[in-house]
Amino acid sequence: MPFHLNKRFAIAGAIVIALGAWLITGLFTPSKQTDGKPAKTTVAEIPKVRIAVIKAEPHEAELIIRGRTEAIRQVQVRSETAGAVAKIAAEKGTAVKAGDLLCQLAPDARIAQLAQMKAKLDSATLEFKAAQQLSKKGYRSQTQVAQAQAALDAAAAGARQAEIELERTNLRAPFDGVADARFVDVGDYMKAGDPCETVVDLDPILIAGSVSAEEVGGLTVGNEAKARLATGAEVTGRVRFVAQSAEPATRTFAIEIEAANPDHAFRDGVSADVRVGLRKVMAHHISPAILTLSADGKVGVRTVENGVVHFMPVEIVSDSPDGMWVLGLPETVTVITVGQEYVSDGQKVQSVTDGGGQS
Repeated sequence: MPFHLNKRFAIAGAIVIALGAWLITGLFTPSKQTDGKPAKTTVAEIPKVRIAVIKAEPHEAELIIRGRTEAIRQVQVRSETAGAVAKIAAEKGTAVKAGDLLCQLAPDARIAQLAQMKAKLDSATLEFKAAQQLSKKGYRSQTQVAQAQAALDAAAAGARQAEIELERTNLRAPFDGVADARFVDVGDYMKAGDPCETVVDLDPILIAGSVSAEEVGGLTVGNEAKARLATGAEVTGRVRFVAQSAEPATRTFAIEIEAANPDHAFRDGVSADVRVGLRKVMAHHISPAILTLSADGKVGVRTVENGVVHFMPVEIVSDSPDGMWVLGLPETVTVITVGQEYVSDGQKVQSVTDGGGQS
């Protein structure tokens, strides 16, 4: 789930929890009215709120992303010539090195064609050498020598083309990886362009995801990232790519995280929850239950100073199962933990600490 959705759920949950806590404790007591006019507030009628003193702590701000693993590259190895499959050299799941044979086509007449072209090359070589010797003695013109040179070059090109055509019957791995899929069997006929096998490179492994326009500004290539895969495995890597333009359909920005995978323990296509470290900050750790909204819709907390309520907006930098980390508060601050939804800025309150004391 994208981080900004987590934030909305947390705010909604905080408001519901705060309402329930107030109803249970009965800490808040509104001022009485007589004849439609506010009565004079006595000490006993000043509403009570529960408070806690919190201090800022060092924290690494994080961005939470939902993504999935991807092979850094994968290729369908396709034939460049036609022929019947004579051999399968790498079965599915086999680790291969660059240049290893995957499939082999029957050479058919290609060996004979290569021998023929090599014979022509040998003949053209002899004719060219003879033309050079005779030219030195005046028995051949320069034009005739040039013609012999052209015939030699054509024979060499023909021999090279025959070698390439014969080598095309050997379909080889383009890079180190794993033979992940096979499309033919011995005896199948392949045309040029038909796939033999898919080779997948899983080292390093990529974790691909996307972030919103609000979140992308904090990302930098090189940021450390930790991911927990759906398999339960944990992966540590770094951001290697952040898109400069958004996807038109979703208006989100693609990112890629790269992690070492030398033993191919992490597979392609596994879902992952990723935490990307953004920056070191001094932040406050709070329960989402104390979050509230101001009249203009800002997210924040209500604090108490000298018995008076103040609203302070906050920025949520990360969340976890045991609470949220927020910015925007003084280093040491007294926050209202129960009753914050029923008091307002500038209102006098009686404070009860979480330990039971009153101030």
